[in-house]
Amino acid sequence: MHIWIIKDDKLGHLNQGLGLAQALDEQTTDPTVITELPFLPFLESVMWVFGVFPESWSSLLDPNDMTPPTYVFGAGRRNHLSIAMCRIKLSATAIVLSKPNWPKWFFNYCVIPEHDEVKPKAKVMVTTGAMNKVRPSKTLDPEKGIFLIGGESSHYIWDDEALI
Repeated sequence: MHIWIIKDDKLGHLNQGLGLAQALDEQTTDPTVITELPFLPFLESVMWVFGVFPESWSSLLDPNDMTPPTYVFGAGRRNHLSIAMCRIKLSATAIVLSKPNWPKWFFNYCVIPEHDEVKPKAKVMVTTGAMNKVRPSKTLDPEKGIFLIGGESSHYIWDDEALI
């Protein structure tokens, strides 16, 4: 299985892609190859569909010896067009890990956190929180635990009293 993760400069978005890649890898005994690629700007995306190989990918991929990905996915609105173009150009299964800013039919599947306020549909899966690499412990100890608190977000307001 070959997976392309389209990424921007946000580590949280990359972490979401790596979380899905890890989960898919756990479902197969075949070797999994993961390639991280930067998103393509709009003009490069369109040019690629018409036959001009993306310059920003040329140092990472050989266009003459390129294994098409089985899956291509990523989170973050800057990555959506590149994911959709991979579906069109390479017939890869395209999965967007956030509410898309392009029509949902551009993608095979949409995995969207519930805070984006969408309804589940045939190819739309709503998750509690964003996808990530964290896996549940196999040995739970009721005396131990940890809170993982992310960075700033327009979706949440810090509230000491609620946290306590």
